[in-house]
Amino acid sequence: MQRHDGFWEYKLLGYVSLLDSYLNIKFKKEKPPKIQELSSRKVSKFRQELTDKISNIATKERENIIEIARKVFGSDNFNFEKKYKLTIENTNADIKKIIMLSDTDFLLIKQVRNRIAHGNDHGLKPEQFPIVMRSVEKIILLLTYWAFLDFGFTSQEFITYLKKTHSNLKLAAMIDNVHLDRVTRTAEFFPVTVENFQFLREVKRLHSLGCYIEDELGNLTFSEELTTKYRDWMRDSSRMAVICDPEKIFGFDKKQAKPVNHGYFECGGEYIEVHNIWIIKQTASGMPGVLS
Repeated sequence: MQRHDGFWEYKLLGYVSLLDSYLNIKFKKEKPPKIQELSSRKVSKFRQELTDKISNIATKERENIIEIARKVFGSDNFNFEKKYKLTIENTNADIKKIIMLSDTDFLLIKQVRNRIAHGNDHGLKPEQFPIVMRSVEKIILLLTYWAFLDFGFTSQEFITYLKKTHSNLKLAAMIDNVHLDRVTRTAEFFPVTVENFQFLREVKRLHSLGCYIEDELGNLTFSEELTTKYRDWMRDSSRMAVICDPEKIFGFDKKQAKPVNHGYFECGGEYIEVHNIWIIKQTASGMPGVLS
């Protein structure tokens, strides 16, 4: 079945409809938002207009018409889209940022679901297919999160499980792994200047096994000399030490050098992921091997 050319349509129809049903059940248990009432000024104006235009109408009939108008024009149609938006508004901020299902993408898959449900062509452009596929996986992930809450788990517990899982769903949903690493504190984040960020982005080899000097203000600068020392030490088959010891690698005190297994350089909302690097504090006398 999954190999069938049109299976994605059944999958989209199924999960978006499941979301629709879940929200219907949710709001049967919870009170919907307060219905917006027509202002007394508008009601009075409508009553006056009705009296002027249809002067022979009985008072009881006139009030019945006014009541119907109040319900029709004053009510808010609490449909699938509005139930979803209200639920998202009350969803944990970190969860929303990690899953990253935009309002635009939700409206797109809702429209596609409606077309498919009525037997019509999905109407998608070629470039929209990846968006739809990704959005369906995000819907599945959201449903899984809400199920966790219904079972009594917390948002933080779900985030922890999401970080540790190797499920294909996590990969297919294309979540914000940077924010996931930030909230789970499984990576370190280092702000850098625009110039340094551009330099680091262009030189890919610096993203792993690199060494960086940190000055008194916390600014980081790449060190070619220290990076060479580190990589030579890593390639040295005769070394006895397995643990990275800055005294053996660089000749520095352990308080001066810090290993970072996983981190990000960040600048203006952009990130460069790095692995197995060293952050070395600059001494008052300066540090050799620093590239300015």
